[in-house]
Amino acid sequence: RRIYQKAIKEDIAFHSKCISLSWIEPENLDIPNEIVDESIFEKIRNHINRMDTIRTPEDILNEFGLAVQLINSLYIFMSDRPAEANDLLPVIIYLIIKARPERMIFNLKYISFFFDNSNLKGALGYNLIQAKSAVKFINQLGPKETKLSEQEFKKKCSEVEKLAKSNIKAAPLP
Repeated sequence: RRIYQKAIKEDIAFHSKCISLSWIEPENLDIPNEIVDESIFEKIRNHINRMDTIRTPEDILNEFGLAVQLINSLYIFMSDRPAEANDLLPVIIYLIIKARPERMIFNLKYISFFFDNSNLKGALGYNLIQAKSAVKFINQLGPKETKLSEQEFKKKCSEVEKLAKSNIKAAPLP
């Protein structure tokens, strides 16, 4: 129960971090313009968000794997080569920020706790490592990683946070 409560708190903080970083654009993470395709990116974000609705660890990881496959397919189609880990991670980071999943931390802990580690080889293991790496990067994301000054980074995050708070206050009660 304590693990679950801790994961919920971490998910709330992670979701808030994603909201505060929602101003980030592909160029802030060195994502090449030729692979930026908003219609494909929307499908990938949908896969990331769908992870919150799936019950089994393997299915959650497979859903994330579909997102990774779409990114790889986008690289192959747009640049005539498969994506390498250094290509994938910035796109995964960007799309997780934009998707703002509500249970990303819980899902990763759930997978790690209940999924048979002997099955975490090959693509499934790779996908889990990519997801954990992206979450860690997002939690530590600061001005240096976005090539902005500290002042500019804080200003952008603050503006988005103020807007998010005003939208919450303005929302009608059910």
